Amino acid sequence: MDLTRSIEPNSSQVNADDLIASDRTVTITGVEAGSTEQPVFVHLQEIPDRTWRPSKSMRRVLVAAWGPEASNYVGRRVTLTRNPEITFGREKVGGIEVA
Repeated sequence: MDLTRSIEPNSSQVNADDLIASDRTVTITGVEAGSTEQPVFVHLQEIPDRTWRPSKSMRRVLVAAWGPEASNYVGRRVTLTRNPEITFGREKVGGIEVA
């Protein structure tokens, strides 16, 4: 019995725990406005049922690399990696970074 599906997070977004085993190189298929708390939803070809919601720091990386216009990101590929040292408040929770 393969336990992989039993350990997947129940979420509509890509989480750092999805990247524990390895980094993932993904293709951006679209970018849309999100919520106040998570203002950017990035749609990915390889993970069509969930969105990547980059942190402010990672949005800065994207803007530095590809410019501020999100429509220019479609078709681009990015490698996502898990950084276990990322904190939320004082607690280490891990997070997603662009490799």
